[in-house]
Amino acid sequence: MINAVILLNDDLDNVNDCNSYKTCKSSHMAKSQSNMFFLLSVSIPRPLFPIAGYPLIYHHLRSLSKIEQVQNVFLVGKYDPKKFTYFIDEILSQFSFKSVQYIHDDVPKNEIGVLFKYRDNFLLDNPEHLFLMRYKICSSFPLADIIQFHREKERRMDQYQYSMRDSKKFTEDPQNKNLALITAVSVDQEHNTGKNFSCFAMNKDTNEMLHYCENSSNKYSNLINCGIYFISVRFYTEFGVACSLVEDQDHTMSQGQLDNDENSNYAGCSTPKDHQNSTISGSDFIKNYAQITNPQNLQAADQKSQQFQDSFTYLNSMESSLTVKELFMALCGKKKAYIYEIDKSKDFIQEIIRHEDKLSCQNMYFLHYSKACPQMLQGPNEYVKIQTIGICFIHPTAEIHPGALIGPNVSVGAYAKIHEGCRVINSIILEDAEIQSNSVVINSMVGWNAKIGPWCRIEGTLFSDEKSKQLQGQKFDVSVLGVGVVVDPEVMLRNCLVMPFINIKQNNTDRILF
Repeated sequence: MINAVILLNDDLDNVNDCNSYKTCKSSHMAKSQSNMFFLLSVSIPRPLFPIAGYPLIYHHLRSLSKIEQVQNVFLVGKYDPKKFTYFIDEILSQFSFKSVQYIHDDVPKNEIGVLFKYRDNFLLDNPEHLFLMRYKICSSFPLADIIQFHREKERRMDQYQYSMRDSKKFTEDPQNKNLALITAVSVDQEHNTGKNFSCFAMNKDTNEMLHYCENSSNKYSNLINCGIYFISVRFYTEFGVACSLVEDQDHTMSQGQLDNDENSNYAGCSTPKDHQNSTISGSDFIKNYAQITNPQNLQAADQKSQQFQDSFTYLNSMESSLTVKELFMALCGKKKAYIYEIDKSKDFIQEIIRHEDKLSCQNMYFLHYSKACPQMLQGPNEYVKIQTIGICFIHPTAEIHPGALIGPNVSVGAYAKIHEGCRVINSIILEDAEIQSNSVVINSMVGWNAKIGPWCRIEGTLFSDEKSKQLQGQKFDVSVLGVGVVVDPEVMLRNCLVMPFINIKQNNTDRILF
């Protein structure tokens, strides 16, 4: 049996919600890259933002529903639970989950911390494994392959343990504490600069995780952390036992080595947070912990033993947040953490970081569902199919004039209105938006209740790479109209981000409009 956890918090959650013009302006100025949802998330939580016509986390849940072993799903976020009530009811009526629960947690950057903080919730019905996912990703979600990969690593480690049972280099463990604990999903991104992504170092022969780094200034790996983890519930048992003394260790450490703090790389590493900034590897960290907790060495190194016991006690703390890096650095090189690499020839995955990522993710989902589930993209009637080009999603309540032309890669939300002579390409038109006659919208997103006057042109200029964008002096790849924006007739906007609830009366290019 498997339970699943979807994390709804992100870096943005240490600031106020964009519930007014002033908070939108101040927050976007402070963190323009991180606050990409602020223009469009006034009235709806960001995880429910529609991509390809469906809420962002709907795609996660749909993929989980295909795995029969997944019974309980937990949504962990800082939003008002009432905002998810209707969505959860729809999910329960559409899919066969035993339960879908919302857990309110307002601690940012606490991906692994929630596993300890809400362990009693996540262990409902005694599952064997847990899925842990970030909400801000789009993917084909090859969950069955991930499960098979993880269980294969467990079997191989079980065989390795049996073959090494008589070796002094390997301690036999009847409780299977040496089996794989966690599988992290990664993708090879050739153009990774290493500055904006989390990177893995992997043993190519065994897929074992050797190192993990976040936002490094030096590029050392193309393997990007995708934010999907498959975890064995033995994870809790191991870290619960880790604080006790290890009695059966064959490693020894001399008193001189332990007392020489100046020459020791381990001096001062008393918690995972202290350790992540040090020069030692995760495997050395755990190895040294095992050595100094050996009863033969406890009298000689009582102080250091206490420090490393505190390190693992920290993992069970309910008060502090615990990040992915703090966990992985304690597991690297210990045959406990492995990496599943996405096969880009048959699957896709992308994190939503910038505004233009929403359009590219929508296109990926359109291509995926056109083959896997075409009924999800059916239009409301026959004449809409005639006036669309390529793959589109049009809500049944949307009003599209027969003289308008839509597509490709366009989603139109509920009760939106597109008048005669309009042309919409590669865009997201949200609920209750209106595009009046003879206007053009290209590479753009039009927010809820936004209104575009007649003979307007709203467009973004997409570049295939960041270098071309910089050569053109361009700040943004798309145009985004916030909630309630009104654009006067005969106005052109190119590569502009428009804050909510303002009136645009003149042409603008490459600007944030307040």
